[in-house]
Amino acid sequence: RIAFTHGKTMVVFNLPNTTSEVQALDGGIIASWKAKARSSFLMWVIAWLDCDDALSIYKVKPDVRQAITWTKDMWNEVSSNTIINCWNKIGILPPREVLVDEDVMSELSSLLLHFAAATEIETCTAEDLVNIPAER
Repeated sequence: RIAFTHGKTMVVFNLPNTTSEVQALDGGIIASWKAKARSSFLMWVIAWLDCDDALSIYKVKPDVRQAITWTKDMWNEVSSNTIINCWNKIGILPPREVLVDEDVMSELSSLLLHFAAATEIETCTAEDLVNIPAER
């Protein structure tokens, strides 16, 4: 149903449960951002642990300012290629070859291995860390 029109612009309400099918953020942009944000967090934790061997992993917590800075920085690092790929994935743009950039996931995997070695804590995979079911 049409909610609003203005000139050549028409705003319509999505049908229930269709958001993930028609919105690019649900098509992978958020997942890309999460991978980058979690990589930054892991690098930060590892840097703290490397500086102080006696520091407990459970005492290393970023403050709100740091989290906001990461959020801004990581959003700025989401590439235009990622955004285009997400629009292609949900079928809004005309079909074209989609190039997948695996650098972020590879870096996150590497950081998880480093984190596991430094803390002796078993970690999940990079894919599991980005695709947490409760966050969908």
